[in-house]
Amino acid sequence: ICPVVLDPILLSTSGRRLIDDDGIEILKNELLPLVTVVTPNAKELEFLLDLEPHTLKSAKDLQEAATQFALRYKSCSVLAKGGHLNTKCLDVFVSNNSSYSLTLPQSLVAPSEVHGTGCVLSSAIAGAIARGEAILDAVVVAKALCAEAIACAENPSLGCQGPPPAAVPSRWPDLEDLSTSQQTFPEFATPDMIVVEEFPYCDYGLQLLALADSAERVMQLFDAGVNDVQLRLKDFSETEVRAELHKIPMHNIKNKRLWLNDYWQIAVESHKDLYGIHLGQEDLDSLGHQDLATILKSGLRLGLSTHSPAELARALSLRPSYIAIGPIFGTTSKDIAFKARGLRFVTAWRKFIPQHIPLVAIGSINIQNAPSVLNAGADSLAVISALPRDSEELRTAVANWLDLLPWDKDNRKFSHNKVEQ
Repeated sequence: ICPVVLDPILLSTSGRRLIDDDGIEILKNELLPLVTVVTPNAKELEFLLDLEPHTLKSAKDLQEAATQFALRYKSCSVLAKGGHLNTKCLDVFVSNNSSYSLTLPQSLVAPSEVHGTGCVLSSAIAGAIARGEAILDAVVVAKALCAEAIACAENPSLGCQGPPPAAVPSRWPDLEDLSTSQQTFPEFATPDMIVVEEFPYCDYGLQLLALADSAERVMQLFDAGVNDVQLRLKDFSETEVRAELHKIPMHNIKNKRLWLNDYWQIAVESHKDLYGIHLGQEDLDSLGHQDLATILKSGLRLGLSTHSPAELARALSLRPSYIAIGPIFGTTSKDIAFKARGLRFVTAWRKFIPQHIPLVAIGSINIQNAPSVLNAGADSLAVISALPRDSEELRTAVANWLDLLPWDKDNRKFSHNKVEQ
């Protein structure tokens, strides 16, 4: 079935109806059941749900109305636009019993002379779906593109030509076509707009992040010169995880940083021995705001995995210590639903992520292809099989990796200079 995106232009800016009663009945009973995504603004959503004008006044109202709409039209996803509610450009997306709120990291409200943003948004969603994006990813990319068009329209010095929004790329919407920065890339938000406190920075950033499958491997990597090691234990019980951590005498190890993959409750218990915790998107599904507050209070750094635009929007909203993107060239270490992301995702992610948050690339990265990943924008590289098991070979390999990474040791920061390939 061909996906259909509908922008229901039901009311003019002044509030005048643009469709008669017969048209409304056809829209509700015949057209909406066939639609994949519908993009009403708050006024149009009130009209479609037979609510009194000005019923929707807050982000919470918009959330409840979008949920009600999705229950009525079960085959249709809804993106309810909150730009008319003065809610920091908050939109609510509801689909298949899942609900997400999207906002921008800074206020970006279209000035009165900017028109057609709804048309740009719905057209961009359709274009992104046609190019293979999942619906939620398409919504995120489209919202970024629309925000970028508005920002350009507000700033003639950026080269805006003609009636705004006129900054829509000629080929869109795709990641490499966006010049958007973190100011115009959306984030997930709670309906009540809770502001999440930032997790601690990674002191001196990140260089090589080595993944280990045992305490013994952690110690071998530390001894070989790796500073950051992530302990990733598959299918271990909590008792087994604690036992493995107890084998690592971090209180006697100086200038090394140990990260734990998953098992956040154990990480909080062991926070004096750990530098940080790494969580995947599936881990976030089971975390509430109180859980995140508990991790934050422990002082642990937080690293998050991302594979898609929607996952990046979610990660940005949590203000993590680093964000990982992958798999860059594929992976054999775990089963995931995403194909290789490629270097274009690295470049795009670096634009979308604040500069103080390191971007960690992972996925079949080796010493030969690493320079291309760094030049694409990665700050740090996560590696597994590229580090040999033999101790002597490992020492040589680690030295080569550390020489490769763009680390300015004198100024304790990343140089971001191009790496020779």
